[in-house]
Amino acid sequence: QGTAPLVNAGGTAYARVAYPPAAAAALADRMAQMSPMDQLTLMNDAWALGQSGYAPAQNLMTYIANLPADADPVVWDRAVGLLVTVDRAYGHDPSQSNFRREALKLLETVAGAVGTVPRVGESPNTASLRSDVWLAQVRFGDVAALSRAQRIFASGQGSIAYQRAALDIVGLAANESTFDSLLKRAQAAHDPLEKNRILKAMALATDPSLSARTVDIALGPDAPAGAGGQLLAIAGAENPDAVWLALAPHWAKGPLPIDQQTRWYVVTFIAARSAETTRIDDVRHYGEQDMPADARRPVEAAVASIKLNERVKAGALPDIDRWIASHAR
Repeated sequence: QGTAPLVNAGGTAYARVAYPPAAAAALADRMAQMSPMDQLTLMNDAWALGQSGYAPAQNLMTYIANLPADADPVVWDRAVGLLVTVDRAYGHDPSQSNFRREALKLLETVAGAVGTVPRVGESPNTASLRSDVWLAQVRFGDVAALSRAQRIFASGQGSIAYQRAALDIVGLAANESTFDSLLKRAQAAHDPLEKNRILKAMALATDPSLSARTVDIALGPDAPAGAGGQLLAIAGAENPDAVWLALAPHWAKGPLPIDQQTRWYVVTFIAARSAETTRIDDVRHYGEQDMPADARRPVEAAVASIKLNERVKAGALPDIDRWIASHAR
């Protein structure tokens, strides 16, 4: 076990490498000695193959659990992104709460390493990682991290980057009252860039009902010109089915008020984030209504993605649940 070989060292081959759990555990023990590229390759392969059922999805958790706190910020940023991807795949399933508790534990070491305030001379990658860890901690239920963001946002203190991170967190964790308050702030903003930043933060809301409300905002007069598609995509990545259903009344009135290419991309992007089988017929019907036959490849790509998301819920997530149960502490 301790001599399990690392295949595709340096990540130079266009290939995925599947490892059984024992080999993955042996490689994970050597994570601290690996190059950043090898650390990235192991994590990326673990999730890609875990999604499709070619390897245990729990390998991803094993690698992240053994990633050293001082690993390259780019590597940790990818690890955080993968944890967020897995979290979204749960789609408010009851077992999501167990995953979130474990995800917070996995972030403890890197959160301690990057700290909570910027440091003199730190790299831009470290600053970016700190914001992403902070955002992920709040997503996973860290009350103290949320309180800190709320204080910073309310005070208006700190660097511009720090304020923007706090704004995103307030939007992500918003309830209806906070959402309304942010909307008023956006409506009062005279600078289109500031208005758009606030609306993008609101679109991050994890509450499905607020994602649905984002649809009306994105397609209404409050969204700056050209911003509607991006707002829909942000909300759709978080709660694709709530956004899809909220779009239905708008489709009944005709094509969405977004330029054609953006509209096709956004609609198929939202559908592709769903794991609901009914969405397959929905997105195909949309393509037949709004897209010429020779432009419907994104529709079939979305269908393939929906089917993959179904497999993730049926196979990969239960495998991760088993890993969590075996590592409970």
